[in-house]
Amino acid sequence: MKKVLIAVLVIIVVATGVYLGYSQINHKKDDNKSQNNNNSSKVVELDISDRTFVNSLMIDVPNIVNFNIYQGKKMTISDVPENVILGISAERMMKDYNSIYASVLDDSINEDRNVPLYTYEKNEGIDYKCEDGFCDFLIDVDMLKDSVKRTFGSEQYFQKIDSFSGSFGDCRLQDNTYYCINDSGSIFGNYADKKIEKAEQEGDYIYIYEKYVYVHFENLEEHYKDSSIQLQFKIYPSPDSETSIVDTVYPYDFENTNSVFDIDESIEKNAITYKHTFKKSSSGTYYWVSTEPIDK
Repeated sequence: MKKVLIAVLVIIVVATGVYLGYSQINHKKDDNKSQNNNNSSKVVELDISDRTFVNSLMIDVPNIVNFNIYQGKKMTISDVPENVILGISAERMMKDYNSIYASVLDDSINEDRNVPLYTYEKNEGIDYKCEDGFCDFLIDVDMLKDSVKRTFGSEQYFQKIDSFSGSFGDCRLQDNTYYCINDSGSIFGNYADKKIEKAEQEGDYIYIYEKYVYVHFENLEEHYKDSSIQLQFKIYPSPDSETSIVDTVYPYDFENTNSVFDIDESIEKNAITYKHTFKKSSSGTYYWVSTEPIDK
């Protein structure tokens, strides 16, 4: 009986020791996990002196000629039209592959007379067509779908629509290919000016803070009629705003006006700051999540 009691006590002591040891190990693991989570959520300011990385993210912000992401509210992918999603994704393809991923038509395609021609009319009434099967470049639908995933985080945002536009020009769908014409010429007029303030990283997220203003010329038509008339402009928070952020009317100097933020410090002081959010994907690249004003 005495031996049985001793054996039971030994078992209890050993079991207690094993339990305490296991608890300590788990406690250390929890501490380490908590410490790692705290480290991953720490906000770190990024160096923006070299704009390469920041610029590579900013090209994914869905803001092109026919769509303005800089609004008085938070904008996400659900606010972006299908044609803009494709336009931005096509531009990302060209940036990534130096205009090669969007394949330039080669001789074999030019010689294939079975390549159907297309003609379509823009809003301005100008006709464009691929003559003898030749366009400026082609974009494969599946490649574009991959670019949508790369740019916006998921291919679910890809919709196969008849046509879309970007800063590079216009594209029209035929079969499983978008035929595109380079129509990127620009006419001088009102424009947006932006300035990166800072960039931060918090875990899998990167935040880029940017000042945004809209430059509106007060006498553009008069200047076109008589170039000797000095152009003048005012600064607005957005294209559809009727109230300027400063009352001053500024003269525009074609040779010396690089950024309106350099003209008057009150412009930057009164400009709205926008926060762009990007998230790291499973492949390690970042995609755009949202753009929102953080001050009025």
